[in-house]
Amino acid sequence: MIGKLVAKSKIFKIYERSVVFPNQTVRLYEYASLYDDTLESVMVVGVKNGILILTEEFLHALDKKGLIFPGGKVDPNESFEQAAIREFNEETGLLAKRATKLGLLDIHPKYFYGRTHVFLIEDWSEEQAYHGDEEESAIQVFELDYNAVKQKIQDGTISDSRTIAALYFALPSIKTA
Repeated sequence: MIGKLVAKSKIFKIYERSVVFPNQTVRLYEYASLYDDTLESVMVVGVKNGILILTEEFLHALDKKGLIFPGGKVDPNESFEQAAIREFNEETGLLAKRATKLGLLDIHPKYFYGRTHVFLIEDWSEEQAYHGDEEESAIQVFELDYNAVKQKIQDGTISDSRTIAALYFALPSIKTA
């Protein structure tokens, strides 16, 4: 990380960094990262036959449930593709075997250091469902068509910026599905 560690909590580290501008003005900035230095995460757009897979999860910072695409952190010694498949399988109970990378998102990089790798999964099996840990067992899975997702974005039901950006990456696949 660039900067000096100035504080940490159970889930975050706060860094301080001095920036010198061309006019020699010096400003002090702070930014956060996840405590365990898990700087990379994945988000998965599952789409089959025009239907998108979203999960309803508790969004702690908003103190409410919200619809998002499945995803999570990358475990040590795990590739981004492996993490995408694992997270999709754990959170949906479906079994996917292949994921295609769509893009990369920097999450609010002015104040937070964390990256999300966006993947597309277009084929999965429902016969060999995998279930994750207790927290993931509380996740509900929703199957929605593009117009329903678009409506939920417009009415504010879906407000997670990563989910909206991931949908944008996946649009070519959704329109041809």
